Amino acid sequence: MIPAKRRRAFTLLEVMLAMSIASVIMLSSLGLMEYVSRMDDKLANRFDDISELGRARETMRTAMNSLVGVVDPPEEPGARTGLARERFGEDSLAERMFEDDDENPPVFELGYTIPNRRGESDPRKIVMRLKRSPIPGAPAQRDVVVGAFELVTYPLDPYFTETGQESWALLWTPLSPRGEPVILADAIKFAAWQALRDPQPPSNDMEWVDEHDARFVDDFPRAVRIELETWSGAVGDWIFEPIVEARTVQ
Repeated sequence: MIPAKRRRAFTLLEVMLAMSIASVIMLSSLGLMEYVSRMDDKLANRFDDISELGRARETMRTAMNSLVGVVDPPEEPGARTGLARERFGEDSLAERMFEDDDENPPVFELGYTIPNRRGESDPRKIVMRLKRSPIPGAPAQRDVVVGAFELVTYPLDPYFTETGQESWALLWTPLSPRGEPVILADAIKFAAWQALRDPQPPSNDMEWVDEHDARFVDDFPRAVRIELETWSGAVGDWIFEPIVEARTVQ
């Protein structure tokens, strides 16, 4: 009679090896799932930021197409040579137009949001006078609306707390008539706004500048460039050509 074969059991070493392999597979799977989840959240944040930047672009485009400026001052007979010298000669355009800010305040101002902070990456503002509000659905309360696009500090975890860098939000703030600010985009990491102005002495070329004031129609910038980047990596780089309506009412 042939004896039955004895079944061979797993040794302790084999069991420990199997458990180790299973642990590695489980940890790898959990790590992969966490990575996929993070990437999914990042893509969702980028999609949201792209949508917000698109809304901000349309709002700023609407504003740039409805600017209001003051009618250029009448030219005195025989003063063409003197005016040209004042405009492109010794005196800059800003000095000629804004010697008395109380009497001739600007109706368009591109500059910095925070006083005494004029660094390359510091937040900017654009104060402007418009024919209508750039916010869709806003009630038409006056013939002229004054407001500002501005970047303000916006706490955003974890970026604001962990890296020590500031995050910004882009607002439209109604100034006259006064109203509640509207957040157009947040989670902004970098912003740079510039205006393309007419030649200033001693240069004969148009140049991009970080600050620009305008009152009369001819003094408005030829173009305005807006650069924005969010923490998720969404980027906006737009150039607007202002359309200005001349009005005698100041």
